[in-house]
Amino acid sequence: MQKDKLTILIAEDNESNYRLFQSILKREYNLVHAWDGKEAVNLYKLHTPQIILMDINMPVMDGFEVLALMNRNHWIEDTPVIMISSEDGAAYVRRAYEMGAS
Repeated sequence: MQKDKLTILIAEDNESNYRLFQSILKREYNLVHAWDGKEAVNLYKLHTPQIILMDINMPVMDGFEVLALMNRNHWIEDTPVIMISSEDGAAYVRRAYEMGAS
């Protein structure tokens, strides 16, 4: 990882979605990829990324469970979290905002 680049944690269980993010972001940012919510928590603690892109629907722990855990432990107070979903639902958006996502 290059020290002068921001680190983005991408929590995404769909390989093609991750590859899309990777193709757009890899030149400008250090990317850390988690395949599920539990791995996202572990990689967050290991890498302390400056930005998190988190899929809502993931195995083991969904994005809301991860966000709640991170909020409870005050890990992400200054870290922007952008929730990602293929679902078109206002309830998801409202819930994500209520939990502190961007």
